[in-house]
Amino acid sequence: GTLRLGGGAGGNIHGELDIRSRFDNQTIHLDGENATMTIGTANNGGTIRVKDKNDEVSILIDGEAGDIKLTNGDLAEEFALAAAHTVEPGMLLVLDDDAKLRACERAHDPRVAGIAAGAGDTKPAIVLGRRPGHEPRVALALCGKVYCKVDGDLGAIAVGDLLTTSPTVGHAMKADPHAANGTIVGKALAPLAAGRSLIPVLVTLR
Repeated sequence: GTLRLGGGAGGNIHGELDIRSRFDNQTIHLDGENATMTIGTANNGGTIRVKDKNDEVSILIDGEAGDIKLTNGDLAEEFALAAAHTVEPGMLLVLDDDAKLRACERAHDPRVAGIAAGAGDTKPAIVLGRRPGHEPRVALALCGKVYCKVDGDLGAIAVGDLLTTSPTVGHAMKADPHAANGTIVGKALAPLAAGRSLIPVLVTLR
């Protein structure tokens, strides 16, 4: 069904929708002429709630507080993926000669770029650089908390340890204390004594 407000043969009627509270206060106003939507009024701040498929609020715009709350965890940006490479969320990625991304495969690689976003229960709150229909791309976590694949068999990991690339494809490892600048991807937010697993990482490229 379609609800149409405004227009007409004369072209001199603009669409407008006015929703009021039981006290006759205008709380929601849609103005077709100026393409504006106003939510809220004096003593009644406007709120917009966007829910996910689980009926949980994922985006909250709070006019009273002047705040936008995003429940997901990191800021990401899409980059081109190197040809013939497959990347899974949580993999640690590096740049190739064409500045495209692929999984890491050597220790302390100065071409480390970041972690593929979307692993575990932490999804990107904002994704920049989306280009639908272009070459294969992957969302790279730029900052915030993100889950990363790590290899504890290359050295036990404690909370706060710096992480770098490892020879285990797509996995991070504990960085050498004297690691060169440009090889660190972040800090571990959970321990891993041994084995391979996903752990939360605070992205701090340096």
